[in-house]
Amino acid sequence: MQISDMFDCFLQYEEEHELFERKEIAGIRYWYYLRYPIWQAMMQMSGWGINITGKTGKKAAERTLERIERNTIRNPMLSMQKEVLIFNSPRRVKYGSYYQCIYTDEWLQDLKRSYCVCESAYQGQHFKPVRTKHLKYIDCKVKAVQKQKIDVREEFSSLLSELENGLGVHFDNQTKKSLLVSFDSIINHRAGIMAYYDRLLHRINPKIIFLVNGYDFEHILMVETAKKRGIPTVELEHGAMEGHLAYNFLRKRELPGFPDYIFTFGKHDAEVPQLPIDSANVVPVGSAQLEREILFYQNAFKNKTKKKKIITFWSNGSEELIDCALKLSERLDLSVYKVVVKLHPSEYRNWNKLYPKLGHGNVQIEDGSKHNVYYWLAVSDWVIGTSSTTLIEATAFDTNILILKASKYYQMKGVVEKGFGKYAADDKEIYDMIMSGKSTRNQDVDPEMFFARNVKENIYKAIDQMIENKQRK
Repeated sequence: MQISDMFDCFLQYEEEHELFERKEIAGIRYWYYLRYPIWQAMMQMSGWGINITGKTGKKAAERTLERIERNTIRNPMLSMQKEVLIFNSPRRVKYGSYYQCIYTDEWLQDLKRSYCVCESAYQGQHFKPVRTKHLKYIDCKVKAVQKQKIDVREEFSSLLSELENGLGVHFDNQTKKSLLVSFDSIINHRAGIMAYYDRLLHRINPKIIFLVNGYDFEHILMVETAKKRGIPTVELEHGAMEGHLAYNFLRKRELPGFPDYIFTFGKHDAEVPQLPIDSANVVPVGSAQLEREILFYQNAFKNKTKKKKIITFWSNGSEELIDCALKLSERLDLSVYKVVVKLHPSEYRNWNKLYPKLGHGNVQIEDGSKHNVYYWLAVSDWVIGTSSTTLIEATAFDTNILILKASKYYQMKGVVEKGFGKYAADDKEIYDMIMSGKSTRNQDVDPEMFFARNVKENIYKAIDQMIENKQRK
């Protein structure tokens, strides 16, 4: 079965068998919490998951969190009341000497309303130094589970048996153990986490809340808590939503933990995903970081010439992509072309173990230590990948885009269908396309299909409108 067929089957099954309504334990309807972890587990077992590496050891993480807990300066419970509350992305990216959240930092610089930024630890740490103002750390929130622990084993076993029979999958023992731990944590930590967020929202009393990565379990609970307090919540798009299970449902439905609004990068992700909320609540605003980077590199590379044409492969957990890059480098005249493999951040620490062939090939390996992704988008004549968000960002640059038919490539079908790129089956087909000299982009493409322009103005206007609407109620 192809991954796209499995995706459709999953959506159909959960709807036909009323899993959202029927799956319940101790009065908690849990399917919305567990559907994405289960889908991820299915992808991993099928060989379609992303390799996640570089995890911090448990003891090291605990020591870091202990230091954070003692850092009262960053305690959000000591924050004053603010109009806007932001839960940013803890996986910051280094620009120059500072680490930035690429989804929030840029537009927050000129926001006129008062705000507070809350950040969780990433792999047991917070990246420093940063320029983010009004930044607080939210880490050690839960000290206890339910007063009486709920035994979830019987319900969990019943659920997995039903999914195995209904979807034709088999969960191995390691996957079962991992999912059981997640399920137990979801059910028994839920009340404690929601109590924390209730105190936090009472303290800051925001008029609107922004978050990145809405399908994170704690963010789901934060949204549930905010809705009980009547505070509108907005998720900022952080990656491809087409073909992403967290943003696709067969019908509109009321989900307490799903944000009230989605701010997308462009028109495409405002129209294509099968979101559970009304289309009027899905607003294309663009990417402030991307808009800034485009302007920067347009000026930086003005009137400059390159010695070689650059072909950049965007790694995203696909061994097929790496093999394709290595084979293409053998076909090309390397005095004219340079082949680059830009690694995914999760692969930086041990890419040589994940892709042992890579270190012996005629390709340049980039781990983000010198240049960011936008540099490579700006200098590349061709960008090639399977399902990276960067391939969507490439539509905003003057470069050719090829989608290799491997892994979760179906998530990038919009790039091809909207005329910004082409599919390629293998290294031979890529070679032929490069040698043809033809552009992968149609001449009549909509420049704001994937990224709206005037981002800051779009965001500020939407914030003002939503706060005004809330005050009228």
